[in-house]
Amino acid sequence: MRIGTPLNTAFGICLISMACSTRTTATTTPCCGGPVPPHVLEHTKRSQVNLQTPGAWRGKALRAKQSRNGLRGGPEQLNGVLEIPVICFGFKNVNLPGGTVAGLQQELFDGPWPTGTLSDYWREVSYGVFTFGGTVYDVGNLAEDDTYYEGVDNGFTPANIAEYVGDAVTNGDAAIDFGIYDNDGPDGIPNSGDDDGVVDLLALVHPESGGEIGNSNIWSHRWTYSGASGSMLTTNDDSANGGKIRINDYTIMPSLNGGGTLIEMGVFCHEFGHALGFPDLYDTDNTSEGLGHHCLMAAGNWSKPSSPAHPSAWCRIELGWVKPTILVGSHVQFELPAIETTPFVVKLVHDPLGSEYFLLENRQPIGFDQNLEDCGIAIWHIDPGVGNTWNRNEWCTGGALHSYLALEQEDGRCDLENKVNRGDSGDFWSANQGADPIFTSTTTPNTLTYAGGDADVKILNFTDCDNTMRVDITVDSIPSSETRPLDVLFIFDASGSYNDDLVNMLAQLTGVIDDIQDRFPDPRFAVGSFRDFPFGPNGSPSDWAWRIVQDFTDDEYDLFFALGSITADGGNDVPESQYIAIHQAMTGSGVDLDGDGLYGDAGEIPPESLDWDNARAPVIFVMTDAEFHDTDTEDYPAGPPATNIGRTLVINELLAPTVMAETPRVFTLNAAPDGIILTPGQGNTAWSPELLYRQASELGAYSRGSMISAGRNSTEFRVAVREALDLIEAQSPPVGTCCSFSGDCIDGITRTDCELSLGGVFAPGDRVCEIDCDNNGKPDGCEIALGLTPDVNNNLIPDACECLGDSNHDNKVDVIDLLKLLGYWGPCTECPDVDLNGDGKVDVIDLLFVLSVWGDCPGGLKCTASEIEDCFGFCAPQTWLGDGFCDDGAYTYNGTLVYFNCEGLNWDAGDCTPCPPGEIADCNGNCCPEDWIGDGFCDDGTYLHNDVPIFLNCDRFENDGGDCSP
Repeated sequence: MRIGTPLNTAFGICLISMACSTRTTATTTPCCGGPVPPHVLEHTKRSQVNLQTPGAWRGKALRAKQSRNGLRGGPEQLNGVLEIPVICFGFKNVNLPGGTVAGLQQELFDGPWPTGTLSDYWREVSYGVFTFGGTVYDVGNLAEDDTYYEGVDNGFTPANIAEYVGDAVTNGDAAIDFGIYDNDGPDGIPNSGDDDGVVDLLALVHPESGGEIGNSNIWSHRWTYSGASGSMLTTNDDSANGGKIRINDYTIMPSLNGGGTLIEMGVFCHEFGHALGFPDLYDTDNTSEGLGHHCLMAAGNWSKPSSPAHPSAWCRIELGWVKPTILVGSHVQFELPAIETTPFVVKLVHDPLGSEYFLLENRQPIGFDQNLEDCGIAIWHIDPGVGNTWNRNEWCTGGALHSYLALEQEDGRCDLENKVNRGDSGDFWSANQGADPIFTSTTTPNTLTYAGGDADVKILNFTDCDNTMRVDITVDSIPSSETRPLDVLFIFDASGSYNDDLVNMLAQLTGVIDDIQDRFPDPRFAVGSFRDFPFGPNGSPSDWAWRIVQDFTDDEYDLFFALGSITADGGNDVPESQYIAIHQAMTGSGVDLDGDGLYGDAGEIPPESLDWDNARAPVIFVMTDAEFHDTDTEDYPAGPPATNIGRTLVINELLAPTVMAETPRVFTLNAAPDGIILTPGQGNTAWSPELLYRQASELGAYSRGSMISAGRNSTEFRVAVREALDLIEAQSPPVGTCCSFSGDCIDGITRTDCELSLGGVFAPGDRVCEIDCDNNGKPDGCEIALGLTPDVNNNLIPDACECLGDSNHDNKVDVIDLLKLLGYWGPCTECPDVDLNGDGKVDVIDLLFVLSVWGDCPGGLKCTASEIEDCFGFCAPQTWLGDGFCDDGAYTYNGTLVYFNCEGLNWDAGDCTPCPPGEIADCNGNCCPEDWIGDGFCDDGTYLHNDVPIFLNCDRFENDGGDCSP
C-alpha cells in the first residue's frame, strides 16, 4: 500500500503576495479578562516594543545592558528619573472631570497617596535606582466630540490618533516647555546637546473611562506619532541640537475608572513600562492570559489597579535591577529572599542545544505586591528563541509553539493558558501546608525543554511560604563537547592603559591555570603581546605590533615569568594592533612593510610560528580595552609604508586557516573601563567602545568564541576565563543572524552574542542577510525578527511573499485547497500549508482565512537575473546549478526547498543521478516508479518517492493513466 504524505513535508510554501500592514503598538489588556476586539489585536500582535525599539529611555536601558556585558563604561542598570509631561484634555462635548489634574499630580508623582504614588512604585521595584517624575497639565478641550476621535475602533485609526495627539500638544505648546522632557543623553541634563531632540515620553489623559473596560472610548495604548502620521510632531520649543523639540513616543490613558472616579495608577504603570523597553506579556491574540496578574506587563496592573503587581523577574533582569545567580550542581536548602525587598533571582540553565532556562524568584505580599494571588517561589520558563511573538502562543501540555515567558504553575492545571483565570493560589511553589511539590523531568509540570529534552533540573523540598524560603536545587553540568587538551594562547595588551590590568591579571593567574587544568587536564600555555607599530601617530618608538613572549609550554613558572616580563607603556593613539597580533599568532607569516624580503626595518615583524599542536583544541584569549586598527578602513600604520593585514584577512584566516589545523576559539576579554578614561592621544582617535565591541564580537562569532567583560582594570579576569571555559564545554549553540533597526545584518552569530554582545535581535538561519523576497532592500528574516513585516504562520517568510492558503501551489486558492485544509482538521504539526496562523492546529480561523483570500493569488513568481526556476518553478540561485552539490531538496532558498534533480535541468547539470531502470521522470522531471501510472492512485503531489512529491496528472501521462481527473 502506498501511504499519502502531506505535501508540505517535501517543500515550502510558494512565495507570492498577500500584503498586510504592521504597527509597533503596545496596549493595555482588558480589565477583567474579557475579549479583545479585532482592531485592538491588529495593533498589538503584529509587533511589540523591546529594548531595541528606538525612542523613550529604551536606548538608555539597552546601553546599560551593553555595559553589563563589557561594551562600555557607565551605569550597568537603568537609573535616574524619567520626567514626563502628562497632558489632560477634554472633548468638545465632554469636559475633563473636576480635580483630575490635581488628583493625578498627587497620585502619580507628589503624594501623599494611600497606596503610595506611581513614583513610589517604580522606586520600589527598581530598589531605589529609578523612577518616573512629571507635571500634569490641563490643555482644555479639543475641537471635536469624543466620537469623532474614537471612530469605530476605540481611537486606533491613525488619522484620528494624529489629530487628537496633535491637537492636545498644540493646545499646550505655549505653556509647556517640552525641552525639559528630552533627557535621554548620558549627562542627565535635559536638552543639553547630548540628547536626541525628542521628548522622551508624552503621556495623554482623555476625559472618559478607557475602552479596555468594554466601551467604545479610546483604548489605553502606547505608540508613536510618526507611526500614525508619517513624521514626528514639532513643538515651538528650541532644541540644543538645533531646530525644534519634537514629539514621537506617546501613551494615552483615561481620567476615569469603571466606577466613574479618578483612574488608578495601574494602567499608567503598565504603559510607562513600555518606555523602558518592556513588551506586553499578556497573550496578544487573546487565547490565553499570558503571565496574568503575576506581572505588571501582563495583567498585573489589574490585580488591584491602585496597587499593581511587580514586574516579573525577567523584566527586572532586563533593566539590570537584578543580576541573576546561576546555579550548577547540588544545593541543599538554598535560600531565596523575597524579591520585593532583595534583588535576588536564581537562573538555571541546562539546554546545550538551545536557549531555554528557568528563573526562580520568591514572591511575597509585600509593598505594591501586596495583592498577589499566591505566595511562594515563582518558576518562570524562558525561551528567547521565540523572538518578537512574545507570549502570543501559549503552551502547557504540548503544541507546536510556545511563549517567550511562561509560569510553571505548581498545580499543573494550566489555568493561565486555558484562560480559566489570571492567577490563583496554585501557581507559586511552597510546602502548601503539608504538601510536598516536586519539579523534575517526570512531574506535572516538568523541567523538560519545549522540545522534550531533559534539562537535568530537579527542584524539591520547598519550605512554607515566607519572606525567606529554602529549596533543594540540582542542576547537572552540561556534558563537555570538547574532550581534547587545550593549547591556550594569552595575548596581552601592553599599551599604557593596561598598567593596572597586568598587575591584577598576574595576581589571578594561579587560579586561572587551576581552573583550566581542572576542566581540561594537561593544557599548554603560550604568551604574546602587542602595543602598536612604532610610528606616530599610531605608536611610540619603543612599541611593537606583535611579539611572542613565551611559546607553548606546560611549565607554570615559564608562564608566570613571561607575564611578569611584560610592561605596559606607549600605545600613543587609542586603537592598537590586535588584528596584526591575531593574524601572526595564527600564521607566523611576518610583516614586511616595505616588501624587500627582509624583516629588519623599524616596525617589521620577522616570520615566527607558534608551536600549535594539532592534537589539541586551540584557544586564544585577547586581553584589551581598545578598538582594533583596521587596514580595511584606514591608512595603517599611518603614512607609507603600510600593511594589508586587517579585518578581512583575519576573518578569512578564521574561516579557512592556512597554517593551523583548525580555527582557534577567540575570546576577547574587555577590561571595561569606567567612562571615557582613554584619551585620543597624538593619533587624535577618540575611544570607541562600540567599535571594540563589534570587532571583538565578530571574531567570537566566526571562531565560536565570544566577547566577555573582565571587569574594570581586569579585576574579574578569572571570572571571564571561567565563562569562556563554560562556552568551550557546552555544545555549540545554534548559529543564526543578528539584526538591528539601524540596518546591520550579521550572519553566523549565536543568539547570546547577538542579544547580549551586540544588542541586536536574533533571526534563525545562516543566510538571512542574503534573502530579500520582496526586493525592498531589507533582509526578510530581519524584517520578521524586528517586527517590521508580518509572518502570521511563523514560517520565516514574509506574508507579502507568499500566497497563504494556496496549499497546492497553483497560484490560486480554490476548492482543492479548501478540501486539503479540511482533511487536516484538528491538531497538526509541521503543516504550514494549511495551519495558516501557525498555532499547531487547523481550525475555523484557518478556514475563515482561506475563504477571505479565495481566488487567484496576486502577482506571480518572478526570478531575478541571477536566479532560475527549479523543477517546481521556484526561484533559486543560478550558480547552484552544476556547483558540485545535488540539489534534491537538501538545500533551501527563500524558505523553499530547491529541486534541480529533473530532466529539464539535466539532473542539476550532472550533480544528481538520473532515474534508475524501472523509473521515469514525472511531470516535473522527478523520478518515480514507472508502474505508478494507472495504478488506481491519483499522483497529484499527494504521494512521495525519495521524499519528493510526485505529479503524474498532466497530458504527458494522460492524467496518470486516468487515475486523475482532467
